[in-house]
Amino acid sequence: MKSGKQTKTIGSICLLILFFSVLVQSTAQPSYVFHHLTTKDGLSNSSVGSILKDSYGFLWIATEYGLNRFDGYEFKVYSRKPGVPNTMVANNVWGLQEDGLGNIWINSFSYMLYNREKDNFITNVPVFLESLGITVDRNYKIYVDKEKDLWVLSGQTAFFYDTRKKDLKIFNIEIRLDDVVTAELSDDGESLYGILKPGFLWRINKRTGSQKVIELPVDINVNLYHRLYVDYSGGLWIWSTQTDIIRYKKSQSTVWGQLQLTRDNDVQFSRILNLLDDKNGHIWIGTDHNGLFIYDIAGRELTNLEEDQMTKSSIASNNINCLFLDDNGIIWMGHSKKGISYFHYSLQNIVNYEDPACRDVGVILEDRKGRIWLGTDGNGLFLKEKKVNAEIRKLPIGDSPIVSLLEDRKGQVWIGTYS
Repeated sequence: MKSGKQTKTIGSICLLILFFSVLVQSTAQPSYVFHHLTTKDGLSNSSVGSILKDSYGFLWIATEYGLNRFDGYEFKVYSRKPGVPNTMVANNVWGLQEDGLGNIWINSFSYMLYNREKDNFITNVPVFLESLGITVDRNYKIYVDKEKDLWVLSGQTAFFYDTRKKDLKIFNIEIRLDDVVTAELSDDGESLYGILKPGFLWRINKRTGSQKVIELPVDINVNLYHRLYVDYSGGLWIWSTQTDIIRYKKSQSTVWGQLQLTRDNDVQFSRILNLLDDKNGHIWIGTDHNGLFIYDIAGRELTNLEEDQMTKSSIASNNINCLFLDDNGIIWMGHSKKGISYFHYSLQNIVNYEDPACRDVGVILEDRKGRIWLGTDGNGLFLKEKKVNAEIRKLPIGDSPIVSLLEDRKGQVWIGTYS
């Protein structure tokens, strides 16, 4: 059963932001406003390799030192404990997926599976897969598609497990697969796509098992390691981390196009790490050291966002290890050494405000004049006028804890305290 705390939605944006900072409305903000999570908030490590929001509303964060579970209030950290059964086999985690059965698949030096009922980990994954009828060799690849169905590739066999019908299908891979572990996979909900060595773009339908090899661009270097992403419209995106060029195919009937990442101050090419469809007509592109690129598909415009140390609303780092879109439309970005940045279009006019005196805010009121009242736990009462760029000032009522704020019909503000 899902408890009330478990079902607290990470996407409850206002509550989530309130937990970390004081909210102040602003009308003069840049186009993209980002908020952040760091080790100061309880994250076990600042290098983030993967992010997942599960079906229970928990946010899972894979780091170089521990797996973090965030419930909107606090972090719980899972780590390796030598000699203790059913604990993680390694602290460095770089992949997280959840299937339709609620299983969380954890990719580290080997696969692990989070056991939700016992709040521990299954480390003998091949034995678990056998319970589903799936038999794997020593090397295998696990992938969860957009419909939360499970794929397992092992040798020349593709296992497809329908998590709703609890039905298994087994397909023979018709082209030679040299190394299943390095196969790059993505999907459109109906078909699985893979870039398989040596240089094949392969597709298999999960209902019929029909397979097809899709022709790659003629000038692509098949000797380079390529990554693959299928957007929510069925478009194909292919890139190598060794170039700054992305090849894309909007549909099965169109020819391959090309997108090159360029910047005004380019001194080196933009090493591309990951892509994400935001479901609003944009492809988000994370790079190693050149920040975030956002490509407007319809307008064919490219925007580059970089870390700006002069503002706290920029991305936290120009390195973007991972991108994740949750069910509330929040885009989460994991950085190397800088924690997490996150964005939602509804947050455009919300910025962080930090003041050493105005801390432990527990009560917020916006009155009819548009002023923001901030009640703290032991630091008194603060007020921000509606004026643009107005400073937050402390009101001379002492440092009593403020437990409630209420505006009556006459516009008078009533303040509840305790001592």
